[in-house]
Amino acid sequence: MSCSSAKSAGWADLPSEIVVSIAKRLVVAEVVRLRAVCSCWAWALGKSSGLRQKGLYSPSPWILLPNSSLEDVDFCTFFSITEDRFYRVPSLKQITDRRYILLSSSQHGWLVSIDNVLAPYFFNPLTRQILHLPTLLTIPRSRCSNLYFALGASTNKRMFYEQYLRKIILISTPLEERIAVAFCRTHYHGICLLFARVEDDVWSIGPSLPLDLNCSLDDIKYNEGDDKLYVLTSSGDVFVLQFKNHTLEIVSMVCRPIGYEHYRMFEGYISFSHGDLLLVNKYSKSYPSYNNTFNDTTFKIFRLDRASCWAPVDGLGNQALFIGPNNCFALHDVEEHKKNKIFFIHHVPTTRLLNANKIRYSIQKFGVFDLETNKVEYVLPFELHAQYFPILFFPEPKLWD
Repeated sequence: MSCSSAKSAGWADLPSEIVVSIAKRLVVAEVVRLRAVCSCWAWALGKSSGLRQKGLYSPSPWILLPNSSLEDVDFCTFFSITEDRFYRVPSLKQITDRRYILLSSSQHGWLVSIDNVLAPYFFNPLTRQILHLPTLLTIPRSRCSNLYFALGASTNKRMFYEQYLRKIILISTPLEERIAVAFCRTHYHGICLLFARVEDDVWSIGPSLPLDLNCSLDDIKYNEGDDKLYVLTSSGDVFVLQFKNHTLEIVSMVCRPIGYEHYRMFEGYISFSHGDLLLVNKYSKSYPSYNNTFNDTTFKIFRLDRASCWAPVDGLGNQALFIGPNNCFALHDVEEHKKNKIFFIHHVPTTRLLNANKIRYSIQKFGVFDLETNKVEYVLPFELHAQYFPILFFPEPKLWD
């Protein structure tokens, strides 16, 4: 409905205070629809409405579930962790069309996909907004001669993603620039840090990180509080970077905490809690397989204090952590039965034969680790699916620019 058609019924003239009052009784997905009625309501529910401060737009984590068959479908299913509720959304080709590879999620309701020409882009499955990025084929070959190009055109986008592309995030700087930051593997354990502004034609090369031999990158996170990027290495060290004069520069480095493990069975994540940096160390005593129960998974958490020293964290208080295959988020003021817990997705990519052809599929389980009892409970099993793994998604729309 347009604003003019809404006005004919008088709805567009509804006082903004009433529109905001209605919005406070709705979940995020319904607020998105409410804003779409007309521009008058969209303005009323904008940045000045105070809804963000009142908690309406605080993120409520969803899981984008794989389809239960290998066939394309015309919808996608989200599971809301905090609401224990399923949402079925009319599907986008970026999710179900096999010409696209769904990669991961970023903050503020963005999913990340990549197309046939290796051009990543962000899209919001609720608002249908798309932000385009340059193709990865624009990476300067002189700096990344071992990246993708050495294998020639026979390397398909699935192999490129699985072998090289680790993560892409979207950030918004204080100058209101939307910038994508990615890091890729190269052969011989090299790392390529990239950045590009939305609608740029090419990717730019970031600074070279002084990594130890055989060290790679595990995670990257942007902190809006200090406008800095935090990059976690596989050895547990954290590099702090910042955009200055349209370039990305290293600001400082924090050595890994005592007790941080970084062997084959360990995974590392970073997140922020009330402005503090959290380092999460996930450990599985045995390599996950479809037959085992994953009950040997445990976690260590460290917090970086004001003196840049790591301190072990025994509990999360009224918070919860949510960990996906390549994402970690802290959520505050959760329901009582979700406090002091880590919700995580186990994802193990592998192959199997189907009609004499090898296909990709995943072993996936959704578990809850109780920090008080140090025990794991698995609450939602996933189907095996060849196209993508479960993705942790925060349906908080970026409702204003």
